[in-house]
Amino acid sequence: MTYRISAKGILEKNNSILFIEYSDSKGIYYALPGGKHEPGESLAEAVVREFKEETSFDVSADRVVMIREFIIKQPDVEVWQGGIHQIETIFACRLNDENQEQGIPTLPDIDMLGLKWINKSDLKNYRVYPTNELAEILESGQIKYIFSRD
Repeated sequence: MTYRISAKGILEKNNSILFIEYSDSKGIYYALPGGKHEPGESLAEAVVREFKEETSFDVSADRVVMIREFIIKQPDVEVWQGGIHQIETIFACRLNDENQEQGIPTLPDIDMLGLKWINKSDLKNYRVYPTNELAEILESGQIKYIFSRD
């Protein structure tokens, strides 16, 4: 089983949140931009780097919104074959330049299908990770911890 620390980011614009689109045996799903924390960088630096690689957006990490921990012994995601125990620190992010246009990602995930802005009021209509309750968590202003295992 792989153990991994990850940093993810929530970018809001026009009442929508930016997600990365993926597909597995259950169909399309959406996850927040971000990824593996590298030795020598802070978690905030990791989310900024990963955001740029996956979305082309230059962001700043403002505050921690959520910690998500999960253990999946038999994942449906190819890169997690053999099992994954992952801890994600999820930051509220902001664009460094509000006028920045979406460009081509410099280092997209291998299985990434694209990017999608999902209106916060529509989150419950999608399979969204870490949770489709992101709007409520953001509104609460409190840090949320989510744990799951299969």
